[in-house]
Amino acid sequence: MYVHRDRGIDKLRGHPHSEKDPDVGDWIDEVRSYLESRAHLSEDQKVDFIMEHLSGQAWQEIKYKEPFERNTANKVLDILEDVFGEPGLLPALQEKFYKRSQMENEGMLEYALGLLALYDKVCKKDPDNFSVVGTTF
Repeated sequence: MYVHRDRGIDKLRGHPHSEKDPDVGDWIDEVRSYLESRAHLSEDQKVDFIMEHLSGQAWQEIKYKEPFERNTANKVLDILEDVFGEPGLLPALQEKFYKRSQMENEGMLEYALGLLALYDKVCKKDPDNFSVVGTTF
């Protein structure tokens, strides 16, 4: 994933409450990609970067963890995923995927992207049995 220099990464507040709030899974993916592209940063700098992009409940969730629980970027992102990520169990996500239908005002592209987003969530919950689109199950 490419993050344009001028674009910046939105602050994560916790669970999204409005359309302006970033999706937690997407935000985590974006931050991981950003940090991977900056391999020269130390682990402390990576954690500081994440903390600078948190506010509200998300910031508090990390701030009040024991230092050894939040001393690497991966640990911080894992905590955020556990606390604020997609709460659904695999069967519920699969059902949501298979029952997804195109909404009245939704174009074909939006519908297809919605299906891909759901599929991606299923793959993250069960990577051994699901993989990238185009691969046989």
